[in-house]
Amino acid sequence: MRAKSLKDSLTHWTGFPKVGSAFQPSFTSRAARETTKLFQDVQPKEPSRYDLQELHLRVGRAWARDNSLDRISPRDLRQLPWVLFYPPDWRSNRWFGADSRLVRKYIGWLFNGRRTRSSLALLHEFLRVYPTDLRTFHDLRRFLRRSLEDSRRAPLPSVRKWQERCRTFRLLDADRGHGFVQDYLSATVRCNDHLKEAGFDAGLSRSRFLKSGIRTALPTCSRQLTQNALDNGQLRRLLTLLEFEGKLRFDEGTTREEIATALLGPFAERSPPPESKESLQSFFLRHYRDPRLPSGKHKWFGVPDTVRRVMIRWLVERVLEQFFMLLEETAYDQHWRYRAAFWRAFLEEGLIDDIWFALGRGAARLLRNMNRDRPALQTTGQLQGAQSDQSVLLLRMPGVVIAEWSHSGSCHMWLDGMPGAPKLYERKYHAHQVRRPYPYPKEYGAHSQRHDGSQAGRWQDAIARWLRDNTDLTVDRNLYFPRELRAFPSSSPRSRAGMRKSRQYGSSYYWRR
Repeated sequence: MRAKSLKDSLTHWTGFPKVGSAFQPSFTSRAARETTKLFQDVQPKEPSRYDLQELHLRVGRAWARDNSLDRISPRDLRQLPWVLFYPPDWRSNRWFGADSRLVRKYIGWLFNGRRTRSSLALLHEFLRVYPTDLRTFHDLRRFLRRSLEDSRRAPLPSVRKWQERCRTFRLLDADRGHGFVQDYLSATVRCNDHLKEAGFDAGLSRSRFLKSGIRTALPTCSRQLTQNALDNGQLRRLLTLLEFEGKLRFDEGTTREEIATALLGPFAERSPPPESKESLQSFFLRHYRDPRLPSGKHKWFGVPDTVRRVMIRWLVERVLEQFFMLLEETAYDQHWRYRAAFWRAFLEEGLIDDIWFALGRGAARLLRNMNRDRPALQTTGQLQGAQSDQSVLLLRMPGVVIAEWSHSGSCHMWLDGMPGAPKLYERKYHAHQVRRPYPYPKEYGAHSQRHDGSQAGRWQDAIARWLRDNTDLTVDRNLYFPRELRAFPSSSPRSRAGMRKSRQYGSSYYWRR
């Protein structure tokens, strides 16, 4: 005889519905729901704004009578954590949470009554507001730490989750969040998973605890960047922490200044590793924009000029590299590498203050295909009145503006104050705005130079000489015309053989390596 299962036995009880009916045991279902609530991650539910206003008024009237909790109803006492730092637009010294007597009495009421749900609500509000400027800050912090570690009885599973978080992630340490951020930077789990596990999602994603931790950790990160002790993986984790939903997590002016100063300041006199530079440059272009443009100037307001110049210098380097990348792809002139060596020498000597880039329609399309970094494409203007694949590079150096054309176009130079000199940062340029009229007139303060004799350094020497004579800008010839780009002397038999081959295969065939 087969033994009956529990299900078979139950269905034979008198009054039990038959199998297949729509019956569901109500008490069992309710118990399952309550058990699920106990073990799930609990976020205390904040009352509505109207309820908060009413609660704040009632508590204020009752406390003002005799500075006692006796006149406050038990229900209001349980909800008091929600108005300790309310309303948000008040000065903090007028909050209930700033009153030492009220806080001490309320802490005693919570601890003696073992009121875990109210303590959990207080923890949520404490992390959200994180009132470090209040005299009661450490009283509240110590109470929350002690109440979560209270061993007089086992905590509810919902409270145990926050108990583990506070211990694991150092949420109630006295370092104002510095340790939490340092642990986050060195963790191996995904950034968002780490924050979610620590409880900083939903209502705490922009909590002032995170803001305090970031602000206290930024000087340490800045020192590590100076010493090359913060690798790119940690830097990228830090930048992820600074972002939320496509924007800066904390977008106030003071915080923006601190972020820019800490992350860019270490590179005022030197360059970062390429990976770190790319991460920082992309971050600041997304959230601070180009500091030279109207859309970005206000976002850099308050940032020291030395720090802002770091970003401008990186943009100059980026645009110069983009120009030579395009020149290699689109120009008919085979001597683009001579121009790259020439202008890079001035850049590395710190003589190029700024660069702007104007592109023909075809060149702009090619750059979009070559570079998916949208913020980088915002540092370009549109070139009209020229071939679609042409581009022009505008350089500003002390005392002079220079327009360097792609293809076989000439290089045009104007001293400051000369009529016809193009302006940087325009969105549209016509070709006649960025070149001198042909035939090029001889006039003081302006000069045009064709790129003839690249392998002999003729045009390089001519431009360098004009800049030296008119602006005192000097770069060593070995820098702007390096040996690896020079042809052999014409008296050399090897050179004569090379010239014969160059006529056969093109002017750039035979070079000294």
